[in-house]
Amino acid sequence: MPAHAVAAHPGPIVLAAAQGAFGDPPDIVLSGVNHGANVGRAVLHLGTVGAALTASQRRPCASSVARCRAGAAAAATLDTAVTVAATLFDRLAALPGGSVLNLNVPNQAEVNPPLRAGLAEFGTVRARVDYAGDGAISLAAIVEGELPPDSDARLLAEGHPTVTALRSVTEDPDVRL
Repeated sequence: MPAHAVAAHPGPIVLAAAQGAFGDPPDIVLSGVNHGANVGRAVLHLGTVGAALTASQRRPCASSVARCRAGAAAAATLDTAVTVAATLFDRLAALPGGSVLNLNVPNQAEVNPPLRAGLAEFGTVRARVDYAGDGAISLAAIVEGELPPDSDARLLAEGHPTVTALRSVTEDPDVRL
């Protein structure tokens, strides 16, 4: 299967691919594996989720994949995240065009299959901007307080991989202007 590596932000890469920049547009987009959790409503600010949502606008199915708390066992958990993502591939491919899954895998060498999870609300999960000494910034998802038992942040904190179906940006027909 052909693959491309590109040095750019995830969303524009997917947009370029969807427009045929690397050959035929993709049928499925896998975005990640990134370091750090893509949890709660803070997913709105995250590049791998943004790339998957960008892909969904062009109708391929897409999945973002994150592994949490990279550290000394980072190589082992990268393999674990890839293995867990592979178990979802056939289900992702069978979903209607434009479907998006957000997968989070805990920093463990061995994990169970992912559990379906809802997004934790803002307030329990928030985005934080971290400043680096070289003028660069990064975003981190910060989990605070009590989390609902079926939320992505809680299940992930308990060591479970989580999968959440997401819907991309669309107009709101209920708002009257």
